[in-house]
Amino acid sequence: MKTWDQFFRDVLPDVPGCPEPVAEHAILRAAQEFFQRSRAWHLWLDDITTRGEISAYDLNLEPNSELVRLEGATLDGEIISLSRIEDMPSNWRTQSSGMRTCVFTTDSKTVQLLPIKAADMKLSIRASLKPSNNAPGIADDLFDLYVETIAMGAKSRLMAQPGKDYSNMAGADAWGGQFRDAVDTIKSRLWRGNAATRTRSRANLF
Repeated sequence: MKTWDQFFRDVLPDVPGCPEPVAEHAILRAAQEFFQRSRAWHLWLDDITTRGEISAYDLNLEPNSELVRLEGATLDGEIISLSRIEDMPSNWRTQSSGMRTCVFTTDSKTVQLLPIKAADMKLSIRASLKPSNNAPGIADDLFDLYVETIAMGAKSRLMAQPGKDYSNMAGADAWGGQFRDAVDTIKSRLWRGNAATRTRSRANLF
């Protein structure tokens, strides 16, 4: 795992005088924004075994991570639909029989599987994630791929702080524009036409 201070060489030279704790916080926030917008950290979570008469299951999120969105799901190997709570009928908690099999989340921590299924079925969830507020860093492979982009976002955030030795609104705008362009490029490359067929894998995270 690469901790936030390992981004310093890509950040601190452009914000001289910035305290390291302030830089670490900006790097965390930039990483959260990057992964929220790009959905570049995505993987199949540990499988869930259905228990029968139960519709809600805890998502097996990676440590120190938060859900960005559900990206796909299978039940005993068969693809099932993703839905959103706002698209569900108001009586979904009590009247789910006859509904097309689907999953959705109401709180980004659990997943609802409807209609209720028999026990001992295997529910597999593919999800995109971002670091949580207490995350100490990101995995080595993600760092290697995205350190420069995340550093752009961190420098933009730091330069935008008013009244600091390193305040620089022109620099903040420039780095922010580069950050947004890089995020859009990465997102397009990752998800255009191939997101549904990415290899099942788990990064060694945190």
